[in-house]
Amino acid sequence: SVFLGVGATPDQMLVTWHGSEEDGLVDVVEDMNGTANFTKDCMQFSASAAYENKDKTVTLRATLDGLVPGRAYWYRVWDASDELPSVPQYFEVPRTSDFTFVVSGDAQIIDADDPEPMETYEQLFAAVTQESSPSFVLSLGDQSDVVDDPSLFRTFVNSPAFNSVPVAAVVGNHEYRDSAFSHFFSLPNMADNGTENTGDMGGDYWFARGNTLFLVLNSNNDDAESHAE
Repeated sequence: SVFLGVGATPDQMLVTWHGSEEDGLVDVVEDMNGTANFTKDCMQFSASAAYENKDKTVTLRATLDGLVPGRAYWYRVWDASDELPSVPQYFEVPRTSDFTFVVSGDAQIIDADDPEPMETYEQLFAAVTQESSPSFVLSLGDQSDVVDDPSLFRTFVNSPAFNSVPVAAVVGNHEYRDSAFSHFFSLPNMADNGTENTGDMGGDYWFARGNTLFLVLNSNNDDAESHAE
């Protein structure tokens, strides 16, 4: 369970995974003609625990910064119990001049054991894994159909696509009133106006890419003044 989130600034990327210890590390190297050459002096970023999960894992989050827009990188994660790191994963930092992104809503996974993916979910990953992959995915809520079932969120984020393409998610009306959403997503520039019990990722947030400002509102919160602020 390793997945990316959009950074607060264009030179950042957020990494989230579920491990077994209270802290961890992320190694990062620039892409070398399609290969990952991790050395002792590679970039390294610390991760800290945000939540304990129902399956006895811990949600770990790290912020990668100092990345160069337009360049490609590889990363791998560790936590204190690991003898070996995770399999290296590739990602590209979006250019600041022009970029593409995918917008999708209501994947609404309802049964993690159902072998037949829902149509919207299937279409989303067909778009993300096309040859010219997008810079990020804006997922407009209801990633899960059941607010307190972590397995549904796990199914959503565990697509290999999200190892390489970051996701900016929105709290849907099927996802507030429980913190499960916040156990799986890391989001930038978060405001302290989340809906009750939704966790620390349940408020409004924003990020800018190129000439575009994205303002993301949790509309389950009907306090208009907090959104205006």
